[in-house]
Amino acid sequence: MLDASLVISEFMAINDDTLETRIRTSVAHPWEDPIAPDWIEIHNPGAAEADLAGWKLRGDAETWTFPANTPIASGGYLLVMASNENITDPALDINGYLHTNFKLSGDGEYLALLRPDDSVAHAFAPAYPEQVEDVSYGTGGTTLVGDLLVSDTAPVEVLIPTDNTLGTTWTGGNEPFNEPGWIEGFAGVGYDTANGGAALDVKINFQPSGSSVPAGYLPDSGAIFANRGNGFSYGWNATTDETRDRNANGDQRYDTLNHLEKAAPRTWEIEVPNGTYDVLLVCGDPSNIDQINTMDVEGTILTDPDGGDNFDEYSPSVTVSDGRLTVKPASGSSNSKICFIDITSVGEPSYDLFIGTDVQAAMYQQTTSAYIRQSFPVVDPASYDSLSLNVRYDDGFVAYLNGVKIAEDNAPASPAYNSVATAKHDDALAVIPRQFDATPYLQHLQTGENVLAIHGLNHTADSTDFLMQARLLGNQTTTFGEQYYAAPTPEAANSEGALGLVADTRFSVDRGFKDAAFDVVLTTTTPDAEIRYTTDGSWPSETVGTVYSGSITISSTTALRAIAWKPGYLSTNVDTQTYLFLDDVIRKTGAGLPTVWGTTSSPDYAMDQEVVNDNIATIYDDLKAIPTVSLVTDIDNWFAPHPVGIYPVSKSMPTAVSMEFFTADGSEEFQIDGSAQIQGGGPYGTSADRWKSYKLSLRLKFTEEFGDPKLRFPIFGEDAADWFDTLILDAQLNHTWLHPSDDQRTTARYIQDQVMGDMQNALG
Repeated sequence: MLDASLVISEFMAINDDTLETRIRTSVAHPWEDPIAPDWIEIHNPGAAEADLAGWKLRGDAETWTFPANTPIASGGYLLVMASNENITDPALDINGYLHTNFKLSGDGEYLALLRPDDSVAHAFAPAYPEQVEDVSYGTGGTTLVGDLLVSDTAPVEVLIPTDNTLGTTWTGGNEPFNEPGWIEGFAGVGYDTANGGAALDVKINFQPSGSSVPAGYLPDSGAIFANRGNGFSYGWNATTDETRDRNANGDQRYDTLNHLEKAAPRTWEIEVPNGTYDVLLVCGDPSNIDQINTMDVEGTILTDPDGGDNFDEYSPSVTVSDGRLTVKPASGSSNSKICFIDITSVGEPSYDLFIGTDVQAAMYQQTTSAYIRQSFPVVDPASYDSLSLNVRYDDGFVAYLNGVKIAEDNAPASPAYNSVATAKHDDALAVIPRQFDATPYLQHLQTGENVLAIHGLNHTADSTDFLMQARLLGNQTTTFGEQYYAAPTPEAANSEGALGLVADTRFSVDRGFKDAAFDVVLTTTTPDAEIRYTTDGSWPSETVGTVYSGSITISSTTALRAIAWKPGYLSTNVDTQTYLFLDDVIRKTGAGLPTVWGTTSSPDYAMDQEVVNDNIATIYDDLKAIPTVSLVTDIDNWFAPHPVGIYPVSKSMPTAVSMEFFTADGSEEFQIDGSAQIQGGGPYGTSADRWKSYKLSLRLKFTEEFGDPKLRFPIFGEDAADWFDTLILDAQLNHTWLHPSDDQRTTARYIQDQVMGDMQNALG
């Protein structure tokens, strides 16, 4: 059938590593190398299967037609590669994808899905906006927003009944209710005669929103800390949507991950009762070994023992005293990734942390029932499309909304004032909120005052504990307009994305050599966006750095870094501009820098003043005569003690850096984000005894994990290579003036090396 409701639900115009495939020219030929083409997702929201035969995809200049027998199931998704390969036989793609005869423009263009008669079923017109690498764009997804109608610490009225006089009049619907004998307090209601700790067992898997959830786990897809509506509140200090589902490991827990340091270091927290917990934390990546997973779990530092492996598993025992268990990268981490976390309380369970109204005197060894009423206002009941009740209980209950029963467990059919729970609900389960769907009773929610009433039931009167604590949420399903998705979901439903891109920051003064103080003005064209900046090499973020409020005066050598952000939008990347004052450079003393790193004491940071003074007439021009490279990162990433700084560390370890390249006249320049690590021979880097030189060689690498996947610039001239995965800044240990041996210093070969290099270039 032809279903007019088909839409282009998501597409990616600049795909670097989000999705790869392989093609071949015929079924008789081998598969070619992997490619990462643009892609377009078609969604069928209709109630019946549709056939796309004869339908078309149209870009600015090309139109491509779907082949015969291209079904798309009801509620299903179909992915098409926008590769310019024009493949209509799914046997020519290793994943069975079709390929259009055009690519997508990252700058924005018209994109439409046409019916066979060329009428437009759906279009991004007149053009979709500018796109971002590995960020998709598409129709708005939906998200469930919970409005907390009754909190688990809200005021309550409690009665321990002694007869059936009230019947069910106390359950609501007969307001006003002013019977005597009720006591006022706060949720939850209960008692615990024993002393114990918090009881908790929760498992969180970090994954893209469209991925399957491992059994027994709750998902986290990078959203900001909030009540998740599943009985727990958890999340990040800022949106952290660099999730991956690698499809490379049979255990889904190990196959999915979220980057903790992709854009900037992030912190994850979960609300838990204060107490001691056993934690199983697994970090890593089934597809890569380029991470150093040194982690901080509630102040306990977990050091990556070796790096260069897929996974690191940690099993600390930690104590929570502020109501939140916190996980974040520790000093020394690099490109850290988190897969899953299991959190289990230590010690016997206790209800003390959940009890706001203690009823031990009235219930223990006397009765098994408690009546609880909580009044709450509702402004617009029609604004909710679902209703959920989360309950902690020992051992049973019946819940009523305005006199209508909406949920129950372990309760008799007709509970009386002295009824008992029909079964026990173990203490370890009692403290984990259980969610009940109350949506069928949504029509009983009313404008104005409402009553949530609960009949709490204990299993026996001599039970040593009792607990009843409830939370009622009115849920609103929000649908978003066209959005950017930093966590793309090809062949799956869209989640909550970003409304747009924050326009890149602009610096009024470009990088380069300066000889007098000046002011720099930072701007972005996005209204209401906030700019944050740093001048110490550290990475600014939505929460780190100085809030820009006016021009910045630069009077000495400075690396100025800035980011612009706005709630609900994708933040800019971090821009870096290095300003060099040669008076600073030639008189540098090393003041303020570490005096020891590795096994080296008194490292030599300063320029040799004999060289400076002997060449003072030309040294300014000499330093400008060749292009300058500026590497910027937090100073600890260079020189902090093991295992943080790359100079002292006893192995080759990457750290994130910004690389700038510029000439004195500004005619050639670029800036790129990548990584730096110590380079050289021997088992540990520059040599087996790397400390024989104060200056170590550096390897610069350009990968998606640290920023840009390639450096695209003709750094060695227009006739040489114009893209690079790696560059080496060679400090030349042997036969240099820096070598500790006299015979090496007196045979320095800088000129010889240059002659040989020129000869090789001349020979082609």
